[in-house]
Amino acid sequence: MKRRIFFAVLIVIAVALITVGMIMEVRHLQIKSYEKNAIYLPAGFTITAHTGCNNTKDNSIASMKTGVSYGADIVEFDVSIYNGEPVMSHDTPKGNELSVKEAFDFLSSQDTTKANVDLKTSENISKIYTYAKTYKVTNKIFFTGVEDVDVANVKEQCPGIPYYLNISIDKSKNEDDAYISSLISKVRNFGAVGINANYKGGSAKLTQEFQNSGLLVSYWGANDELSLNKVLEFSPDNITTKDPKMLTEIIKKRS
Repeated sequence: MKRRIFFAVLIVIAVALITVGMIMEVRHLQIKSYEKNAIYLPAGFTITAHTGCNNTKDNSIASMKTGVSYGADIVEFDVSIYNGEPVMSHDTPKGNELSVKEAFDFLSSQDTTKANVDLKTSENISKIYTYAKTYKVTNKIFFTGVEDVDVANVKEQCPGIPYYLNISIDKSKNEDDAYISSLISKVRNFGAVGINANYKGGSAKLTQEFQNSGLLVSYWGANDELSLNKVLEFSPDNITTKDPKMLTEIIKKRS
């Protein structure tokens, strides 16, 4: 009985290893297929280092510094409000988070680096604007995390700061002219500079149609070699990734 169990376990392990090996081989072949294609990136293309990039702590100055060191044009951090103060936090803040002032202080020391301020709330955000003016970085920041219901607050409390509209793209319609046109109209109506969306819903056609309409397309969620190669096929204006180092290397390899 024990021998049967032993051999059954061995078979399960062997099947699992073979399956993993097959998956890895398929991924390898997909990457090689992408690498055969030249990439065409629009003028002004940027790389954004997602907070916590390359195994740094989320919403830390170390994350921002690491992103810059690996060639990112933009660094991203999350902002929540704690007792009326904007702090760097993705979840409900506890009171020990870094102040946005520290992020802006770092940003003010950079010549060309910009910051993607990913809003986790649009309530009581006026101090973000106040601090941005204090540290003279209003021209270096923009907002993501902005949903339909947030636009009015953003416009009123942080006037003049650009923002992307967060969009959940219906993958089944990302080649459909009417659907793409409706998204473009929505973004224009809300006064956003473009869309911020998960790359899994994107397409080259959708990206190009937005760009032809004078709107920017920023994709996030691509953090490994295969997904980064895939999203480059769309020729977006920006890619936000937790591995800016890898993305920089892939672009050099495919250029």
